[in-house]
Amino acid sequence: MFQVSQSLGGAFALAAEQYVFANKIISTLPTFAPCVDVFIEMATGATDIHKTFTPEQLPGDLVAYIQYIKATFAIGIGLGKRHGCRRNYDMT
Repeated sequence: MFQVSQSLGGAFALAAEQYVFANKIISTLPTFAPCVDVFIEMATGATDIHKTFTPEQLPGDLVAYIQYIKATFAIGIGLGKRHGCRRNYDMT
């Protein structure tokens, strides 16, 4: 039963992180990199950013990408703190 709940929890966490990532792209990208197409940004992986966008587009695109990553990590940290890290250890 533990493995089932762990798998379901991971699936829900991943879905939530993808949702936040996509919405953060849509809301943040026009502010930092207005000339970058949102759909191309969503389809481009992190390793292909330098290959896909021009040097003029990269600074704003990377700033926006950092915002997406921060939001995604915030979801993971929040879920981990809420569900997995409730033990109180006595370090004495």
